[in-house]
Amino acid sequence: MAYTPKNPNGQATMANSSPVVVASDQSKIKVDLTDTTANAVAIKVDNSAVTQPVSGTVTANAGTGTFTVDGSGVTQPVSASSLPLPSGASTSAKQPALGTAGTASSDVITVQGIASMTALKTDGSGVTQPVSGTVTANAGTGSFTVAQSTAANLKVDISGSAANTTAGLISTKIDQTTNGTTNNVTNRDATYTKQVSASGTLVANTVTTQALTVSGFTAAELEITNISGASTIYYTLDGTTTPSSTTFSGILPATPCSVIIPCNGTTTVKLISAGTPTWGAAIRGV
Repeated sequence: MAYTPKNPNGQATMANSSPVVVASDQSKIKVDLTDTTANAVAIKVDNSAVTQPVSGTVTANAGTGTFTVDGSGVTQPVSASSLPLPSGASTSAKQPALGTAGTASSDVITVQGIASMTALKTDGSGVTQPVSGTVTANAGTGSFTVAQSTAANLKVDISGSAANTTAGLISTKIDQTTNGTTNNVTNRDATYTKQVSASGTLVANTVTTQALTVSGFTAAELEITNISGASTIYYTLDGTTTPSSTTFSGILPATPCSVIIPCNGTTTVKLISAGTPTWGAAIRGV
């Protein structure tokens, strides 16, 4: 069958034109719209004749120019609340806080003492340090207790010599378990064969006067004893002075004890106490 075109004379309107069929194996058809007034409009590709959306990733580059992001085309300032710090930098969170004295702290700048803390070395040894010079010690509000390591060697000289002008003010307790041997005490009865003695119980705050009559022997020593040790005894030896806590020849403390002094002609003893201790007095000689 022969094909007769509707307008064999060239271009016609769409209504007067025949459709064009492109072969299935047709090569590319070049469409040139350059500089043609009639083809200055867009070519429809989806019957909309409007700008088409594009999906997928679009990569853009500025070619030899620069992207303008704020209209200036110059280097832009950057503001940030947190930026990475170089190694060793310190943050406000690690600034050491002021510590409390005596309390351990992981942020201490100077030494803070605490109980049982490791000792600080002051001379490279870390041990108790020697102290040179004079050290003064005091007992505070109490008193120093003096103890003798070997009681058996205790010796008291109350002979009344110039070096012992306080003879009669010293009292001592003698524990003579074995007569004549314990504590290096000489058996007084073996040395002095004659004796006159007296004893009694004091009335509180009342002076007791005891005269000892020496007859038939020469008096050598006087012994005064606080037998019970119930309270302190104050005594005088001149036979006239009234003893008290401020006026006395000697004191026997509130414990069983005695004092032995040279007789020196003394035959009368005056005693007083705030309590009621039992007492004894004896003059011995040969």
